[in-house]
Amino acid sequence: MTTITCDMCKKVIHDAHRDVNYETVRDLDICKSCMKSFLRDLEDEIEDRDPYTLQMQRKEYWKRLAKATS
Repeated sequence: MTTITCDMCKKVIHDAHRDVNYETVRDLDICKSCMKSFLRDLEDEIEDRDPYTLQMQRKEYWKRLAKATS
């Protein structure tokens, strides 16, 4: 049996099922609660910026994800 650990909060995800209680982004496993808070924080940051571009959103997404999982 494989043990899945959240790369943000470093907690073990019990009874892990991809896309049910954790998500995989590239090579990172992130529990649903961390992913929800991460996306909420990202949305708050992005909506304050003007003008909004998809390229800017993607760049901010990967920058914040790298920082959160380091």
